[in-house]
Amino acid sequence: MWILAFTMGITSSLHCLGMCGPLAMACPVTGTKKSQILASRLAYHGSRILMYSAIGSVLGLIGEAFKVAGWHQFLSIVLGLLILLHLMVRWLGFEIQDAYIFRLFLRLKKPFNALILRRNLASIALLGLLNGLLPCAMVYLAGTIALANGHWVQAMLFMLAFGFGTTPLLLLAAEGFRWIKNKLNFAAGLALPVLSALTGLLLIFRGLNAGLPWISPEIFGWAGEAAMCR
Repeated sequence: MWILAFTMGITSSLHCLGMCGPLAMACPVTGTKKSQILASRLAYHGSRILMYSAIGSVLGLIGEAFKVAGWHQFLSIVLGLLILLHLMVRWLGFEIQDAYIFRLFLRLKKPFNALILRRNLASIALLGLLNGLLPCAMVYLAGTIALANGHWVQAMLFMLAFGFGTTPLLLLAAEGFRWIKNKLNFAAGLALPVLSALTGLLLIFRGLNAGLPWISPEIFGWAGEAAMCR
């Protein structure tokens, strides 16, 4: 599962480079020395990955509640169907109005601009935390798997591995490799729907409780176990 998360992160960085790459390149540093630049990059990306982990923990707790209630398989299938339905609506050419996402972006824009003007590790770390909250389709996709995981620790580690996977290309972007964005924009347009479709199918198959390791393991719900004890 961690390999899947890291692979999703690497793949999603194609998309992130177009969306978050400019932010990574605009990220301030505390000085011109190599040690100061390194510390700034670590503070920014470390806090961004930390936010992903926190999101994973929260989603994992929600998924764990569904598991306790005996609704874990149902949740996995529903999430998978919603992803496939979203792709189908997009494929048919219907525009989905994400007004709430736009409002969230506008709310984060002002603190982003204020933090960029400061040049200390604390402000750079806060900038990374805010970056982790930016609306992003790939984060939503990874979060969906974390939600369906059914265990908050595993969900947290999944999002942690995802965050590490997104980092290499963003680091390259921060170092000025802007040509990567132009080279990989087309690949990002193909990778996102394909990865989304595969994720949707995987979630549905996991919910079927087929008893196949890694892909569709047999799930014994806690609620069912408690009933057996009585």
